[in-house]
Amino acid sequence: MFAFRAVIQTPGFAAGPRERVYAEWFVWARINIGPDPKLDHRCAQAAIDAYDRGETALEWAAHQAALSTNEPATGAPAPPNVRAYAEWYDWSGTTLGLLGEPQHHAAETAVNALLAGRDVNGAAAAAQQVAAPVYAAAAVPAGTGEAVYRVRDPRRIAAALALGNVPYFLWWLWQAYGLSRGERFPRQHSFWTIFIPIYGWICTYHVFDDLRRAEVAATGSSSFSPPLSLGLVLGGTLLNRLSGSRNLVFDIVISLVGSGLIAGAGYTWQVAANRYITSRYPGAPENDVGLAEGLAIVLGMGLWAVIIFLALAPAGSLA
Repeated sequence: MFAFRAVIQTPGFAAGPRERVYAEWFVWARINIGPDPKLDHRCAQAAIDAYDRGETALEWAAHQAALSTNEPATGAPAPPNVRAYAEWYDWSGTTLGLLGEPQHHAAETAVNALLAGRDVNGAAAAAQQVAAPVYAAAAVPAGTGEAVYRVRDPRRIAAALALGNVPYFLWWLWQAYGLSRGERFPRQHSFWTIFIPIYGWICTYHVFDDLRRAEVAATGSSSFSPPLSLGLVLGGTLLNRLSGSRNLVFDIVISLVGSGLIAGAGYTWQVAANRYITSRYPGAPENDVGLAEGLAIVLGMGLWAVIIFLALAPAGSLA
């Protein structure tokens, strides 16, 4: 049972940017640290203190608060309204399946229902009543450029991944992580976590699953299976690592089979991303190859050319 969900002091509540950041870090702590409300509020407070100081390493501050054996020195605790808002924000995501603006709106509605004299059940009912089944249309966030808000042909994504293009694979994951962070999905992670053994795959699953939840919130249904997609990526990566023998044909076949599995994941991810983006941002640019994607394709083809050249070169000719 949450400690502050029904503890309200001041009348009227409107969540501003600071309250929203607090709520998002509270949810981050519940997912990444554990379901301990006291500890989760401590992590959120540490993150918001760092936010107030103008720091950017908020995740580091939250982690330090969680790992500290002593009560960390933080600013004044968040008011009960804000702590209740954070807990309702978490409830709106886990129970109602909301993300983004609808999740914030439902949490704010629940807090104000309590202020109006309703009990916890009444607050939950009020939040459910305003839970929007779809996101409201919006303009593509300014300054995103190449990054993540493009509607791309999933067949092109799959074809490039199927060629065993390592730079393109990294570019694709960059897009997946970038969309997660750009939309401030609950379990956003740094792209660089993919290089951490085991933990990187956990983070990738979070990124995939948050897209599925966002797709459902935006369109009412999902076309994407995160466990299947992650399994395809893991299987493809494992097969690719089996290559490296002195048999060129065997290496190429194994690599292409492995890359074909990854291509399947890329195809389904892009379909889901397109459905989310076109619902959320009707004006998103469509189907063009941006600079970063084009560069990834060229680098990948160049890498393949070098590998094949070295494999076919007569022994001793390169000495």
